[in-house]
Amino acid sequence: MKRSDVVNKINSLSGSSGHHWVVDTYNSIKPLPRGYVLQYSNYWCAATVSAVFHSLGYDDLAECSCVMMVKKAKDLGIWEENDAYIPKEADVILYDWEDDGKGDNKKEPDHVGIVIE
Repeated sequence: MKRSDVVNKINSLSGSSGHHWVVDTYNSIKPLPRGYVLQYSNYWCAATVSAVFHSLGYDDLAECSCVMMVKKAKDLGIWEENDAYIPKEADVILYDWEDDGKGDNKKEPDHVGIVIE
């Protein structure tokens, strides 16, 4: 999988058709993470990241929860909590909207996205 493939896929999603693609693609992951069937009314940022990577053949981080996505990344040994890290295209970034910006954040994330540039 190339980083540009991830960026191209995330950039191709827009509007309600993109939202439906995310939910439907996420729900096609087998086995479904934690057995949870995502609804169109659920928060879908983690499912978006999962669906994009699933569509490219990578399911190791598949999850519909930001908190559980961090746990999976830690279990895989790919988690990096480092405010000095400079993200690259296609990196997955998790956010805690309540972070005070002082040092590395140790609280739970509220949102996740994919770096596109």
